[in-house]
Amino acid sequence: MTPTRATSILFKIASHNIKAINGYFHSYLVDELTDRHMEDLRKVLSYVNRYSDENNSCATVLSTVVGDIHPTTRKLYELVEDFLRAK
Repeated sequence: MTPTRATSILFKIASHNIKAINGYFHSYLVDELTDRHMEDLRKVLSYVNRYSDENNSCATVLSTVVGDIHPTTRKLYELVEDFLRAK
C-alpha cells in the first residue's frame, strides 16, 4: 500500500467519525496550549455557539482563526496568542 492510498483511507474513515477527530484535536490543543489559552478558546467557542445556528467545534473555530491570521504565524500557540490579543 502506498502512503497516498493509506492517507486516502484514513481521511475517508476520519471524515465519517467527526467525534474522533474533535477528540483528537482537543487533546492536541490541551498538549499545545496553556491553561489560560484553553479557557479563552472555550469562551470564544461558547460565544460563537451562542450566536450561531450550528454547533461549532474547537476545530471549526480554529480553522476560522487560521484563515484570519495564518500568513504571519507558524506555531499553533502563536496563532492562538495573536488571535486572542487581537480580539
